[in-house]
Amino acid sequence: MAIAALELLLGVAALGKSEDAWRAWLASLASPPMRAINLVCLLFSIYFAFRFGWVGRKIAAGRIGPIPRPPLPMPILGIAPLGGFVTLWLVLLVILGGFL
Repeated sequence: MAIAALELLLGVAALGKSEDAWRAWLASLASPPMRAINLVCLLFSIYFAFRFGWVGRKIAAGRIGPIPRPPLPMPILGIAPLGGFVTLWLVLLVILGGFL
């Protein structure tokens, strides 16, 4: 994620310099090594989003007395919050990517 952030900062710096610097930065992103790095950064970001969204399901709540069973199995209870979290991140990525 730090590599992706550094790449973004270099892109913003190139955008601030000139149109030629911006085009050179875009051309450098089209090279196969940079595509591989971007794919790895995307996969790590998706992994981080899922792990961060799922951590709330693992926090135990303090209870006194017998613990009642949940009304639904835990994987089903975790799908809605995790799905909402991933949807929110995807919407934010699209907005930040400038596609809207």
